[in-house]
Amino acid sequence: MTVTTISSTPTGSSTITVTGTSGSLSHSATTSFTVTATSPVSGTVKDGAGVPVAGTGVNAYQGGTGAACCTWVAGAVSDTNGNYSFAVPAGTYKIWINPPAPFAQQWNGDTDFGNATPIVVNGPTLVNLILTGTFVRGAVKDGGGVPVAGAGVNAYQGGTGAACCTWVAGAVSDSNGNYSFAVPTGTYKIWINPPAPFAQQWNGGTDFGGATPITANGSTLVNITLRGTFIRGTVKDGGGAPVAGASVQAYLGGAGAVCCTYAGSGVSDGSGNYLFAMPAGTYKIWINPPAPFAQQWHGGADFGSATPIIVNGSTPVDITLTGTFIRGTVRDAGGVPVAGASVQAYLGGTGAACCTYVGGGLSDSSGNYLFAVPAGTYKIWINPPTPFPQQWNGGSDFASATSITVNGLVLVNITLHP
Repeated sequence: MTVTTISSTPTGSSTITVTGTSGSLSHSATTSFTVTATSPVSGTVKDGAGVPVAGTGVNAYQGGTGAACCTWVAGAVSDTNGNYSFAVPAGTYKIWINPPAPFAQQWNGDTDFGNATPIVVNGPTLVNLILTGTFVRGAVKDGGGVPVAGAGVNAYQGGTGAACCTWVAGAVSDSNGNYSFAVPTGTYKIWINPPAPFAQQWNGGTDFGGATPITANGSTLVNITLRGTFIRGTVKDGGGAPVAGASVQAYLGGAGAVCCTYAGSGVSDGSGNYLFAMPAGTYKIWINPPAPFAQQWHGGADFGSATPIIVNGSTPVDITLTGTFIRGTVRDAGGVPVAGASVQAYLGGTGAACCTYVGGGLSDSSGNYLFAVPAGTYKIWINPPTPFPQQWNGGSDFASATSITVNGLVLVNITLHP
């Protein structure tokens, strides 16, 4: 049998004949087919404010004279820049749009198929789409400009004569503080239900009556700055490592204040961050950190010498814990962390004899250790798990071991010898 492969044909009607032989018999077959040219339809999907909208289904339906709804021909989904493209044969089409929430499904140019705008395609055709609808959108931030996730943003009827409180729609801010929701055209007042320690509040006022009216007629931007007085910051050790589980407490610290009138507190999280609310005023900060850190006042040795902090909004107070510590990592000769190694400091200054123990710590699963000691000079003894032998750091015995001067946070990484 002979088969001819056809790589291209002109547009229009064509035929193909296949002829073959089998022994003394000869066979042939002929079929007709039509090649139809297509043209690209492309464009960008945006909201009423000109922001590209990703994930929008754009679909072409037959839309010429007398066309009834709805014969689908082709479609595509807009990318992260709002761009889309698909190919259709020459003809007339109507475009139906299926956007992500909070936008509603819609026809391009009107409210239904019958009144939608016909698009004539006879070559590459650009169709940019502006989504219709009324929306309230924006970002929720604290007084320091930090995005606030998980804040409920709600629209209530707020036109002339409106009484509190007729809810219309709402949404919750995402991890970047952004929110968006659809509403009918109208005037609204915005109520915010943020996560702790922020208080529930009206946008622009202390109550419904004093809140700012928002006229929504398209895509309306309402950025929200949460009111409140807060102390926030990060707790770190002297080496810049975050410290979790530190209780940060504020005490009245204005002129004439005596120790110690408690006002508010928070606990640092896994990244060392803390945040708590309090009335506007002047405070002094006391920190109760986890071991091996000691309790301490921020900026001074006691209440009297601690640094006064004026709080009137969102006030950053980053804390570096004071103290003298030895920290580091225990590894084997191949660089693998060793857990469960006891690292101990002994007095090691001039004339020191073996062995006066001062402090120690145990390496964790990552080989890290940390312990507090008074300022001074020390020699380090290690009692590791089997099969490693007990050993002095930097020498074969106390006398030859390396002397470590500690006056703050000192890093002593240890490589065990077999």
